[in-house]
Amino acid sequence: NSQVNLEAANGHGGVDLDWTGKNLGDAIYKAYQKKEGSDEWESISTVDFYKEIEPIKVLNVYPLRGAWTTPPIVTFTYEDGTTVSMPKSASLKVWMEGGTMQEGSTTTTFEAYGKNPITGQQLLDITPVSSDEFNANPEMIWDYDMIMFGIWDGNGNVGDQANNKAIEIIEKYIKAGYDSILIFLLFHIQ
Repeated sequence: NSQVNLEAANGHGGVDLDWTGKNLGDAIYKAYQKKEGSDEWESISTVDFYKEIEPIKVLNVYPLRGAWTTPPIVTFTYEDGTTVSMPKSASLKVWMEGGTMQEGSTTTTFEAYGKNPITGQQLLDITPVSSDEFNANPEMIWDYDMIMFGIWDGNGNVGDQANNKAIEIIEKYIKAGYDSILIFLLFHIQ
């Protein structure tokens, strides 16, 4: 069942979906929208932001070799207090989950952007892994809901690209219905 809710999304409108009484055991539902002026339907999220949900486990494969420069080693301190020294190209976790990044004498603080806008619950659980670690064991992909490549200098250099074994596993992962985001150049931080 669905009902238009003009107050949803901070007054931008939306649709309330009700799954009550349905046997959802093996069902897969997708919702689509067509933006004004477009002829194309796009799939959209059906996440119920008014309830607690299971966080989305994201594997972030970060490059070790930049296209123009090797990413410097920085110290990340995550919201839970964990501190690690890693290449700056592994920044996605601190960007989405919040915390600080120490580079030399400069400390940068990040707000958690991966939170539910209604409940404040952290929706994204990011695990950073280097491109070399991923290429050595691409089967790790099956422990995650989504895999994301890149976010640094055009996704690193040739040595950071997925090898043939990893590409084979990624293709199986996508065909099984999982999400893969290949970011070739989102932005470069220096």
